[in-house]
Amino acid sequence: MSRLLLLSTLLEAALNRAVAMDPESRARFRALQGRVVGLSIHGIGDLFLHPGEPARLRTAPERAPALWLRASLPVWLRLAAGGSGTAGLSVEGDGELAAAIHQALAGIPIDGEEILAGWLGDIPAHALFRRLRAGSAWGQRVADTLLADLREYLQEEVRQLPSTPAMRAFLDEVDTLAMDTDRDAATQIVVTF
Repeated sequence: MSRLLLLSTLLEAALNRAVAMDPESRARFRALQGRVVGLSIHGIGDLFLHPGEPARLRTAPERAPALWLRASLPVWLRLAAGGSGTAGLSVEGDGELAAAIHQALAGIPIDGEEILAGWLGDIPAHALFRRLRAGSAWGQRVADTLLADLREYLQEEVRQLPSTPAMRAFLDEVDTLAMDTDRDAATQIVVTF
């Protein structure tokens, strides 16, 4: 069994178990039956979500996806673990379908640790999720540090970006100029009457 097929089988079971816990999400998924959502995991492959009751995850689509969600494995794991934000997630295609999928998934009380505990046991699942949370926090710190270093390099070393105080001063001057222009335009209108 390929790792993509194994992944789709595990995720499909977890998704259907989670959807079964929330009647509203189950109804929302049922309403989306017949639609296809492509889920791309960079470096691993593509899965295709066929919402409905039950939801199906396949390695090949029955028809062309109306929506593509693309991200790296760490981003998917962060989202599955309840992480907030969509940084690193690319959304392409039907915006209404994306909103409907988001709404359907938002009501599901997903507890990835509990789902894994059913297969691995409580202690290994807890240890795995503790490491995932620590890895996610470390990854966020690395990204923040890299961004700060890049900003400093571009501002101070190669002088390609203005410093924050210089940018604020420039924007204040632009705002002042805009207000002066508006004031002059209003004065000209009054004089012409």
